[in-house]
Order: sequence, then structure tokens, then C-alpha cells
Amino acid sequence: MIKKRLLIINKSFELGGIQMALANMLEAIHNEYDVTLAVFNQNGPLRNRVPNNVKLLKLSSLVQVLGMSKRDCRQYGSVIQRLFKTVGSIWSRMFGNDLPVRFAFAFQKNVGEYDIVISYHQETSKKTLVTGFGKFALKKCKSSQKIAWVHADFLATKLATLNNLKTYQCFDKIVSVSQVCMDNFVVAYPSLKDKCLYCYNYIPDAEIIKKASEHQGVFEREENTIVLFSGCRLVEEKGLVSTLIDLLPLFRENHNLKWYIAGDGPEKEKLEVIIKMNNLEERVILLGFQSNPYPYFKEADYLFLPSLHETFSMVVSEAHILETPVIASDIPIMREMLGDEDYLCNHGDFRKCLSNLIATYASKHFNLNGAEQKENWLYYFTKIIDRRN
Repeated sequence: MIKKRLLIINKSFELGGIQMALANMLEAIHNEYDVTLAVFNQNGPLRNRVPNNVKLLKLSSLVQVLGMSKRDCRQYGSVIQRLFKTVGSIWSRMFGNDLPVRFAFAFQKNVGEYDIVISYHQETSKKTLVTGFGKFALKKCKSSQKIAWVHADFLATKLATLNNLKTYQCFDKIVSVSQVCMDNFVVAYPSLKDKCLYCYNYIPDAEIIKKASEHQGVFEREENTIVLFSGCRLVEEKGLVSTLIDLLPLFRENHNLKWYIAGDGPEKEKLEVIIKMNNLEERVILLGFQSNPYPYFKEADYLFLPSLHETFSMVVSEAHILETPVIASDIPIMREMLGDEDYLCNHGDFRKCLSNLIATYASKHFNLNGAEQKENWLYYFTKIIDRRN
């Protein structure tokens, strides 16, 4: 049986939710399809998770820049790439990124013909030079079936622009990673409603359970201490800084509460300053990047997720697989994903929620439903991308 040729376009192999979701998806589909990747920035640790039978295209040097942050470009880029990043970023902030993207694409040959093409990273702001994934799918490859994947809330992130509409209306299907994500996309672009579907990210249950057992005793805890764990990029939309400020009185009053945070990102320095100024080094612990965070998931009393907005939370699914209850912001996707043993709190009320929890806390294990099995997910994924409108 001849496998369908599938081209997937993405930004990079750096650590991040979209890249992790892609790595998990490749695990599920690489034996079912003839998969090729067109990844703009091919630096990053998640490149090691690409299955051996998945082909990786080498793209032109200027297209590579469209997937690089300024930091990545300084670290990995050539002189020409750094110059293009600097000039292109300034131009994009002033006039929009259409011209720099067209210029980069002019040096990129067409990458061939495929049965299905997926632009796995959503379009971004017109003012940034980390962009062009959907346009690449539309302009640089041939296929009778072109699909855009959406991982962002287009209302909360203000991506619902006319410029992005012009791109998305050219796709055959638009697949969001949750129903909430899809619903908000449809509110943003009602004319595209008939093209919209949703498919949850694939979560590899067995692998997560195996990795969670690789280490034990990862937390330093005293008797009757409640341990919160957060694993995420340290960025503003995760709500970590504002939540830590709100919780300062609680940490000062209660010595039976610890918060461990794994991850890296631009908010790290702010968190470090708040922790140091309030002498919380033993109460709020920044773990940095963890290649295997699952033992922390497993041993924590609660996964703590004070996000301002999310579209699909892989960490919630991972916590459920490991039977760890979740405390999260009361935002639409959490109402969609959380179960009876989890806790929803308004973003400004975490201090009150945790105070009530501490007052009634008793250690116990929870039995929650895990993510869908690989076969069920793969069936639904195949149904979505193979279905003709």
C-alpha cells in the first residue's frame, strides 16, 4: 500500500508547546504517512525527537531566518542572516513584514508536490519577522489539500487581522487544537466557519508514564507540605509573575506550601527578583529547563496553571495521565479539559483558592481519565486530514 505524502511546515525545533505537540504527533503518524518536514529554524533540542523515517528539507538561509528569534539568529546565524534579521525586523515594525517575506521566498525554490500539506504553526503579527509558515504552504509547494493548524486564541492574541484572513481563506481546512480555540477562530473569521475543525493534540500516554518513573524523590518536602508544580515557558501569558505577587502574603503566612516552576523564558528574571526580594528561595523554586519534567508532575500534589489564556494545554493532559489534579485559571479551555477532581479559580483569586485548599488539605491520590489512546487519536487525525470538504 502506497502511503500518502505529507508535508508539515513549522517554525523550529526549539522548546515550546507547538514544537512539543508536533514531536508527539510525529510519533503517532510517522509509520502511517510518508512524512516530510519543512522546519524553518532547524536548531533546537526537539530535533532529536524526529523519527528516523521522517525526511527533513533544507531550506534557504533567508527562509531559515523567518523561524529564528533574535537570540537564535545571534547564536546560530551567519553574517547575512543576522543582517537580514536586523533590517527585516526594523522594516516589519515600520511597514509590515510582507516585503521581507517576499524577499526571503524569492531565494527559495519550490519544495515539490505532496498529497497533503499542513502549515502547523499559525500566522503571526504583521509586525514580526517570525512568520510566513502559512504563506510558505500556499506559495512554495503543490498539493490538492492544504491545511492550516491553529494553536492560538485569535481573539486573545489579537491575531484576527485582515492580513491573516487573506492567508487563511486560501486553505482547504483550518484545524484548531480544541473546540474553544476553533470557536474563537470562527468568531474572529465567521466567513471561514465551514472550513473549521478541531483535533486535540496527541499525548503519548505510555511514554509519559515511563519517563515519570525514571526518578523518585525529586522534591524536598516537609511533612504536610503542599507542593505545587508548574511546567511551562516563562512568558507573560502564563500568568506566573502576577500570580506570584498575588500569593506573596500566603507564602509569608504559610510554611506548608511550596511552588516549583520548571522552564525558561523572558519572565525568568522578574520571577528571580521577586523571589529574592521576599526571601522565598526555599518556598518558590525555579528549576530551569527539565528535559524530563514528568517525575515532578507525578510527585506534585497539584499541577498549577495560572495562565491568562490557553488553546490546548498539554500539561493538563499529562498531569491527568499521571493522576495529578490540576489547579488552573477559569478560562474556557480549562472548563473544556478539567475534571471533577480539579480546581478552577478566577485569575485574581488564587490566594483565596489556595487558602481554602490548605485549610482542608489531605494527601490522596486521584483517578482521572487519561488522554485518548493512540489508535483513537490517529483515527480521528486521519479522518480530519483525509476528508474532503
